[in-house]
Amino acid sequence: MVQETKSLQNCSAVVRACVDYITVHSHGLIKLEELAEGTGYTKEYLAKLFKKEMGISISDYILKVRVDEAKELLVTGRSCGEVTHLLGFSSQSYFIRQFKKTTGMTPKLFVNVNS
Repeated sequence: MVQETKSLQNCSAVVRACVDYITVHSHGLIKLEELAEGTGYTKEYLAKLFKKEMGISISDYILKVRVDEAKELLVTGRSCGEVTHLLGFSSQSYFIRQFKKTTGMTPKLFVNVNS
């Protein structure tokens, strides 16, 4: 998180506002349209600006934030089903696929390695 904060210091106020919004609303569905409306920019411009300043697309950033939260929940003993529900993933299988895509391991393996 410290590394992320350092990179935010060089970002525009618009990108920082998006990051803050994503952090606060990570448990629900976040649409690019919402972010764009909140900033006054078009979806296309905001997506390009975010990628340029953060080095990652908005959707990948949202997934990263949600998976980071999932890791914390899993380590504290929450089940895959609970994490899926708490973080607003559409299904447990989708959550597992996205978790593995991001971390390179399944949630179960992650828990075993980090227990």
